[in-house]
Amino acid sequence: MSSQVDFVVALAWPETYCKQASAWYDPLMRWIGFNRQGYYQVGHAAVVLVDGETGECSYFDFGRYHSPFGYGRVRSVWTDPELKVLTRADIQGGRLLNMHNLLTELSENPFCHGEGVLCAGCYAVSGVKSTQKRIKAMQEKGLWTYGPFARRGTNCSRFVRHVLLSSVSSWRKRWLLRLPWMVTPSPMYLVRLGDFGDRLQTEGVVHVPKECAWGEVLSEPNRPPDLPRTARWLSGEGAGSWYCISQVGTGFHIVRYDCQGREESRGIYVLDHTGFDASRAYELVCPSHYRSVSVRQENTLFCFSLQAF
Repeated sequence: MSSQVDFVVALAWPETYCKQASAWYDPLMRWIGFNRQGYYQVGHAAVVLVDGETGECSYFDFGRYHSPFGYGRVRSVWTDPELKVLTRADIQGGRLLNMHNLLTELSENPFCHGEGVLCAGCYAVSGVKSTQKRIKAMQEKGLWTYGPFARRGTNCSRFVRHVLLSSVSSWRKRWLLRLPWMVTPSPMYLVRLGDFGDRLQTEGVVHVPKECAWGEVLSEPNRPPDLPRTARWLSGEGAGSWYCISQVGTGFHIVRYDCQGREESRGIYVLDHTGFDASRAYELVCPSHYRSVSVRQENTLFCFSLQAF
């Protein structure tokens, strides 16, 4: 039996604001003051899987990124290269010694979409490769119903709990993760259950987002001055991006930028069928990410698949 020790690091940005799910309880929460301008300060949760053999750290989260109203998707470096973790785990005596370095890198990555203090709870496990396969299956499904209480749906905290239940062997921790009143666990609850933890106090102000309308995705932001003029916006409830598509030989070069014009990814893509003309008007549609980009042109749906980068 393998003695290799892997780790699952549960992450929590407890001060981060989260856009309302446009559920029945939102008006009531706004009336009592818990909902501010269509947002809740309930935090953001994510998870890092640490391979004890290679020291590789892989970031995963769930959110309404580049997703239509009411849906979200699982992100990782596979779908969003800007989430690549450069820190290599330093593991000695069954402990993750450089977790603070890991938190520093993540707190400085704006694409994690967390603000304020960052907390972490580390679970010693085995078999993170099988857990990664389960997460990959969720990603290949595409869009998932979003909501803290949605049946057969998930949100950031429920996703992290799902990952923990797929990894943790301790019956006590599994029981605590399944407690009846933890239908939708808080990010900090998942952190506190860890074997050991860390906390990184970050500088800067936690921003209260602008007022959002009921049942809508984010509106198109002001166009960055250096953005290519052919770039088009794809929105979501949690985040959107600018996409620039140009034909290169028999393939297509696609670059994705965030709302501020910072490059997120680029690659060469191939079409599932012919007929798309990059010089004519088209609309980006969901789901779209690094591996696959969908557009609609004159009532025809085209899907671009990543070929090279």
